[in-house]
Amino acid sequence: MTRAEFERYLAAHPHLLTPFAQERRIWISHLPSVQIRSFTDYLGEAVGCSLVCTQMEPELEFVFYDPQAPGNSENELIELAHERAGDLDLQRLPLAL
Repeated sequence: MTRAEFERYLAAHPHLLTPFAQERRIWISHLPSVQIRSFTDYLGEAVGCSLVCTQMEPELEFVFYDPQAPGNSENELIELAHERAGDLDLQRLPLAL
C-alpha cells in the first residue's frame, strides 16, 4: 500500500480514527494481508504512536492497537473480539498465557 492509497482509504473512511482516540485501538475487516505492514506504519504515523496489528478470531478482524494503552492486553483483546462476534460466553474463551 502506498501513502496515496492509505490517504484514499482514510478519505473513504472519515471516522476511522475516532475510535482510536477513545480506545487506542481500531478494528478493521477486509484488508488484504499484503497491505498490513504498510497500513500499520502509515496508521501509526497518523495517530502518533507505534502500533501493533493482530488478526483476531473468531471473525478474523484485524485490530491495530497501542500495546502500551490500558485495555489492550492480549487477553482483553481476545475478550473484545468475542464480544464483537456476539460470543458472550466468556467462561468458554481460551485465554493467552
